[in-house]
Amino acid sequence: MTFEDACPYADMVDDDPASVDCGSCRHYHQFPGSLLGVCRNEKMRSGSG
Repeated sequence: MTFEDACPYADMVDDDPASVDCGSCRHYHQFPGSLLGVCRNEKMRSGSG
C-alpha cells in the first residue's frame, strides 16, 4: 500500500528525507484508481519461485 514504510532497498524518486513510504520509491507501481501497487525491485523477490 502507498502509505507503508519503504523497505531497506528503496530508491526514492525525489531523495527527500521525508519520503519514507513505498509510494515515493522508483520501484513501486501503483494501479490507477487504487491504493494497491506492486514493488518491482529485484532485491525484494524471494527467489523461491
